[in-house]
Amino acid sequence: MKKKIFFWCMFLIVGWCFAFNVQAEDVVQVVTENWSPYNFEEKGVVKGSSTETVRKVLEKANIKHTIKVYPWARSYKMALEQKN
Repeated sequence: MKKKIFFWCMFLIVGWCFAFNVQAEDVVQVVTENWSPYNFEEKGVVKGSSTETVRKVLEKANIKHTIKVYPWARSYKMALEQKN
């Protein structure tokens, strides 16, 4: 059940990124929580199966992005309140 909810949330976040008109100079800030093996930080690099999926989609769409790991509550609040 947690996996289904997690993947649904990831797809919603990616879809939400594409729902807005992202200009070429804008950088989309992707935030996620530490939930291995889906998202985790290793030696300063965000890795994981879900992270790689999001990274590939954004790269294929030529969208500049950063991916950061934060506690879930902070990631959720940032996604709701901050631009890109």
